[in-house]
Amino acid sequence: MAMNDLNPKYADLHCHPNLKTYGHSFSEGRSRSRSDLWFARKPGIGTKLLNILLGVTRFNQSDFRTMARGGARLVFVSLYPFEKGFFINAAGRGFLSAYLSNQITGIGYRRIRNIQQHTDYFRDLEREYDFVLEGRRSSLVNGAEWSWHPVASETDLERRRKDSSDLQG
Repeated sequence: MAMNDLNPKYADLHCHPNLKTYGHSFSEGRSRSRSDLWFARKPGIGTKLLNILLGVTRFNQSDFRTMARGGARLVFVSLYPFEKGFFINAAGRGFLSAYLSNQITGIGYRRIRNIQQHTDYFRDLEREYDFVLEGRRSSLVNGAEWSWHPVASETDLERRRKDSSDLQG
């Protein structure tokens, strides 16, 4: 995917801008903005402390807006259908387990319930892939228009690399 020309320019070989945003696409109503690949919210002091003290990361770390601000030009978006085992714990596999898992991960309660119940990891992967491809392609970041495009080939990458308004992936 391709982004605006900033110095320095970075490539991220493994990132998950879709991990939490895809999770929030399962929610209705108020979480709609959180299901946008460009969604960014600075973590508060409490969230930062949880991250430092316990290693719990409830905030997005590699959303497109943050990567644009950081000078990313080439990103490899990793797809990740979660394994059920991550969300089946001492509280079981029901609503309490999903609630507690969401409090720790910030993935989204309805997404966790979906993971606990689905039986087809490949179909889950396909849905996540479609989610990314159907995502918003551009956004205003720090007063500049940024966009991303899937790269289909080496030739496509070279052509897009010359475009200073793209994040490439």
